[in-house]
Amino acid sequence: MLEPLPQRSPMPLLPHLDELAHFDPEWVYRDADGGEGMAVLRVWRAGPGHFAVVTEKGVGRSVTNAARAIRVTLAAQYGEPLTLAEHWPASQAPVEHVDLVLPPGFSGQGWTPLWPVGPRHPHAEVMAAWWQAYGAEILDIPA
Repeated sequence: MLEPLPQRSPMPLLPHLDELAHFDPEWVYRDADGGEGMAVLRVWRAGPGHFAVVTEKGVGRSVTNAARAIRVTLAAQYGEPLTLAEHWPASQAPVEHVDLVLPPGFSGQGWTPLWPVGPRHPHAEVMAAWWQAYGAEILDIPA
């Protein structure tokens, strides 16, 4: 089992992923202003909560611009604790990457890189170990 991040961490817990609970290849979401976007949504059971990944498709509002509204919507549907990540595939970004969306109460700019993470990141070792365990599953979008 992976070690949790320190209590004062500016990041949420990286949970153990259990079974895939929900998959929607054309999930429509709304941002706080009512603008719509479409993404691939995958939600895993993760211990007492859920881990959700929203993959950008380049349709409508970006997942980044709607991240807070997406988190509110998913938390209402799946409950807390909920960890949310936004995935930008190479087709939608100069470099494929995955960012954690920080929940309310965490300091910072609202998100932090999950993958790739450079060695200077304060939690690089924990994040690299977690990504090694689950990264392939997160990047593998069912057809």
